[in-house]
Amino acid sequence: DCDPTADRPLVTAVVTTYDRPTQAKRAIQSVRAQTYAPMEFLVVEDGTDTDLKTWLMENDYTNVRYVRHAENQGLAGARNTALALANGDYIAFLDDDDAWKPARIEYQMQLLSSSQDAERQETAVVYCGLESRQDGQVQSILYPENDGNLAGSIRTHGASTVQSACLFDRTALLDVGGYDETLPSSIDHDIWMSLAVAGYAARTV
Repeated sequence: DCDPTADRPLVTAVVTTYDRPTQAKRAIQSVRAQTYAPMEFLVVEDGTDTDLKTWLMENDYTNVRYVRHAENQGLAGARNTALALANGDYIAFLDDDDAWKPARIEYQMQLLSSSQDAERQETAVVYCGLESRQDGQVQSILYPENDGNLAGSIRTHGASTVQSACLFDRTALLDVGGYDETLPSSIDHDIWMSLAVAGYAARTV
């Protein structure tokens, strides 16, 4: 671990989970394996009561802040809880059935640190591709498509959202009011459109 600097700002990693402790543990381990520092780590368990909190303590995840909703609030509610608690300049959400490769955050922060100030200020999200695996074998790769001004890119390519691959500017998410908890689904698409309407840009690795 290290202290935040202008060149290496604090990133908040968030695993949200609902009744999938086995998958969540794999996701958590992939966050812990990240090469980037400094990193803050939040786990939000959304209304279930599994062994996850005990497992975190038994495996010395002392740097993880665990939060449990007494009642299920949905994915948008879980992400908004983390967004309200986060201290990082940037925030990355990991669904409990996904996992990150070790250098994922490092590569995204390198892209941001090499950007001009004006470009960095208008960038709400940096994202990368995603491998779909079955039994350890890569079945397909989904590549990021929205690069540059989000509104213009969406008009050209459609909205390409891969939330577990996204690193968001936390201020941008707060600027658009976070995730819409009234939506039963499609919150990833909705936040993408909200950022586009607000004039933000995306960058891809």
